[in-house]
Amino acid sequence: LRAIHDAFEGLGVQFDGDDAGNIGVLRRFSEARLTEASARPPDTASAPRLHRLVYQSRIAHSGAESLRPTLAYINAEAGILHASLGLTGIISVHEGRLLQSLEGDRDAVHQAYRAISCYPQHRDLRLIEDRPTAQRQFSGFSFCCGMFPEDFARLHGEQTLQGGFNLADLTPGAASDLLGVARDLQQAPPRK
Repeated sequence: LRAIHDAFEGLGVQFDGDDAGNIGVLRRFSEARLTEASARPPDTASAPRLHRLVYQSRIAHSGAESLRPTLAYINAEAGILHASLGLTGIISVHEGRLLQSLEGDRDAVHQAYRAISCYPQHRDLRLIEDRPTAQRQFSGFSFCCGMFPEDFARLHGEQTLQGGFNLADLTPGAASDLLGVARDLQQAPPRK
């Protein structure tokens, strides 16, 4: 079944579902339409249905294998999903744990989350925040892999993040702070 699924995805077919358990099949954007969509800046103005969803997951992999191919795949798929649905947000990955914010139209945000929940690379998904919002926290899409110990000092003593990237008890406020730091790190000069 996985091989059949992968073969269809390789041909540009995307499987999706809704909250009622219905499953649908979509054709992905052509490369030209995707390039055009990603070249347009997202509408960052407030919208009546503007919504934010934050979730965490564990990346599925064996301890011996490198995370790089999986992270490259997640980054590429997330870029396509964000561009095609007009979403903004960020993915932050550290020690095999992933934290992501999705912002945009409520239906588009939920469509993206349903698609993400079907990716075999995500394990132990946990919804942290799912609510309407007055404005976007992120102006585009970015991907941040890892944090340095000194980066945690920028989190202003948030207890759930002391001693490492422990997402088990992450509050919506702490998740927002952490993703804001990841966004700021993406704008900092390159570091080793």
